[in-house]
Amino acid sequence: MNRLTMTRAIPDSAPQVPAVLTRWRSAIDSAMRRAVPPPDNAIGRMASYHMGWTDAGGHETNAGPGNGKLFRGHLVIWASDALDGDPRRALPVAAAVEWLHAFTLIHDDVFPDAATSAP
Repeated sequence: MNRLTMTRAIPDSAPQVPAVLTRWRSAIDSAMRRAVPPPDNAIGRMASYHMGWTDAGGHETNAGPGNGKLFRGHLVIWASDALDGDPRRALPVAAAVEWLHAFTLIHDDVFPDAATSAP
């Protein structure tokens, strides 16, 4: 059997990402921005640069929430919604989860050979 006959075509009716996993992007982005110091602070500058909100010189890039998927934050919102909670009340947790994820990525970049590095 050749390689072409072993592959499967993606059906036209491929499942779409549920709207609850995408529609809160701006709100999560705003919550993340509120959670860090302003860019005139060293921590704020690093966070803003890492998230693509500013360039290396500290100038705003006009990068909106489309800069990242914020998938983990959306999962928090999804869980809140599934449990009949108010998704707006889950925004600080969604932002915290996204910041934790961002920190782990930075940590792995700074300490690539650390014993606690993610696989």
